Amino acid sequence: FQATIGVLAQLFHHINPQAPIYLTPWASSGAIFDRIGPAKENVIVFTHQLPDQTQGAVDRFYQEFIDRFGYQPNGMAIKVYMALELIEQAVARGHTSPAAAKRFMLNQGLMETSLGSIFFDHYGDSQGAVFLPVPLPHVDL
Repeated sequence: FQATIGVLAQLFHHINPQAPIYLTPWASSGAIFDRIGPAKENVIVFTHQLPDQTQGAVDRFYQEFIDRFGYQPNGMAIKVYMALELIEQAVARGHTSPAAAKRFMLNQGLMETSLGSIFFDHYGDSQGAVFLPVPLPHVDL
């Protein structure tokens, strides 16, 4: 899908050179940005707004990932990494079944991860960060 998104963005830009191109957080990937070409100036990525206190940790996560694998992961990698840390916390406290881990997380209130805090309500929904448009990031590979 990554090459396809880049090609479609270029085609749209060729037909509509002044129109903005909006991408979802799932399309926030260095591989996609590499294929956007001249459309890059018109691309806006909707992403989770990060609290200032976690921005440094997230920047380090992205840089370490780029250094290790040679590309920037999509924006969902942050939430997946946080989820894995939460599962690790639950298992470390003896909650080894999916139901037990879920109950543990729902009863913790605010939970901390290396990439920021997260809170689940009694339904398991997380509230806080919102989707906001941000300029296309610059990725040096």
